[in-house]
Amino acid sequence: MVLLVLMVVQLVLSLGTVWDTVEWEGLVLSLCTDLIGAGVTYGLLELVVGRREQREARKANLIAQLGSRVKDVAVAAAEGLQRHGWHHELPGAYLARADLQRADLGQANLQGADLTRAKLERANLEKTELSEDTIFPVGTKWTLGTDLDSFTDPGHPYFWIYDEHIERARKVRAGEEEE
Repeated sequence: MVLLVLMVVQLVLSLGTVWDTVEWEGLVLSLCTDLIGAGVTYGLLELVVGRREQREARKANLIAQLGSRVKDVAVAAAEGLQRHGWHHELPGAYLARADLQRADLGQANLQGADLTRAKLERANLEKTELSEDTIFPVGTKWTLGTDLDSFTDPGHPYFWIYDEHIERARKVRAGEEEE
């Protein structure tokens, strides 16, 4: 449709320039040149727009994979986001229960991200952008006093890791779930 509009505009402009002089040979030559130019312009626009759409789809796919419960998938997605410079574009990401062990999230924008029950053991959170809306694995929101090492460093005295078996046993004991 866009190509058709470009061609009609070029036809009208070409007719306007030669109408008074009735140089039909010049009209045909001008029209052919203009139509070829319009076609090339359209092709280049489609190429640029198509690449942008592919880029956005790839970024959305990597962000979705970052939330995977499969460590290799999530870590590879973190590497891909870093490589493309998209790690700054993660505010509000849903990463609940993601297995981000050893993932490089350094300098990532995780403002408002949901990391509920995410596995962050040995993850790099250096210079990560956080906000009061960022939810940590224990379900608490980030504050200036949040000790990130308690989620990433297994040697930390208050290291936290979510264990589904322990959580299920707790629910059974509390009567919230049957054995």
